[in-house]
Amino acid sequence: MNKKIYKARHRDFSSTSPHRGPKSLTQNQMSSLLTKVREVIIPFVVSFITVFLLIYIIPLLSKNKKIVSKKEIVNLIEEKSAPKEKIKELIELEKYLYIDPLIVLKLIDASDEKIMIMDIRDNLSYKKAHVKGAINYSIDQIKKDTVKFKKKKIIIYGDTASSTLSKEIALLLIEKGADARLVSIGWNEFRHFRNLWIPESQWDKIDINKYITSNE
Repeated sequence: MNKKIYKARHRDFSSTSPHRGPKSLTQNQMSSLLTKVREVIIPFVVSFITVFLLIYIIPLLSKNKKIVSKKEIVNLIEEKSAPKEKIKELIELEKYLYIDPLIVLKLIDASDEKIMIMDIRDNLSYKKAHVKGAINYSIDQIKKDTVKFKKKKIIIYGDTASSTLSKEIALLLIEKGADARLVSIGWNEFRHFRNLWIPESQWDKIDINKYITSNE
């Protein structure tokens, strides 16, 4: 009899499934708890990282950078352009010192004996190709005898427009009383980049090879 009662009680206990209710309730609670944790923890982490960057990282990155003050920015905005007199002087200086390569072409066509086109590149480059009628001089040759250059108008060109040697030679000749000018471009631009200095309207009209002596 006791065994029957035990079995009956065991069946009743199993059929009621007492663990299903509490298990479902725990999942809801966990979901709610996780949501609350995310709402609290994530903003905290973001705030912590922001404060850390502001206090430690950004000062280190900007330590070696110059901080421009508001006053400096205002001064830059309100800064006036260069005086007209200074601009005029600069333009006049460039007009005197530099000569347009298009004018050089006209001088070559005119074959004026008073004009000397001076090539100051190395001798090997000169022998390969040079501007028609140009004579090759090194700075040492020029220093030995500057008197003979006083009788002519000297037009100087180097390898490129930014050649420091051509400027040095022009200054040397001017100081010795010669009339020396620099072509506003160099040999490389003259021969290989003609579209940079010849007007587009004349690309098909000017044959640059006509103004080049080549031994290549």
